[in-house]
Amino acid sequence: MVTEAAACESNELTSSSLGQTTLPDEVYQNLVPDGVPVITLDKSSLEQGGPLITDCSAPASFPALNLTWYVNDQRVPGSTSYWTTNDGEQLRKSYSRLELTGVGGSWGDIRLRCEANLFRLFRANSVEVSVKPDVPQPASVLLMESSQTGT
Repeated sequence: MVTEAAACESNELTSSSLGQTTLPDEVYQNLVPDGVPVITLDKSSLEQGGPLITDCSAPASFPALNLTWYVNDQRVPGSTSYWTTNDGEQLRKSYSRLELTGVGGSWGDIRLRCEANLFRLFRANSVEVSVKPDVPQPASVLLMESSQTGT
């Protein structure tokens, strides 16, 4: 479900001498989503020594929601990519991808969260996802004692 909220592109209101207020021509509606962003991740590349690839998809709104990534509760200054798609007459869905390279055993648990916002009208967080990179285990070595018999 989408909720409507009215907004003005400029904050300028004019008053006439008769006490009437006129709104600027640049009035539009924001369509606020009813939902939260969803994170999906691909851990398979991480297992092969590659980056941790995570995607965030946000519910449809107008205009499209802004998406912000958090890793271990620290805001990530950018994402690898961001795009939107049409979803209905005026609605736009937002997507963001974050690729973390160099993720290994020294990182410990990685907590990921995606925040979606639309000005001051809407703010929602995804469910926090925790990823524990696989720590390479030392190979097991079985030493066999050779027995030599001398003649």
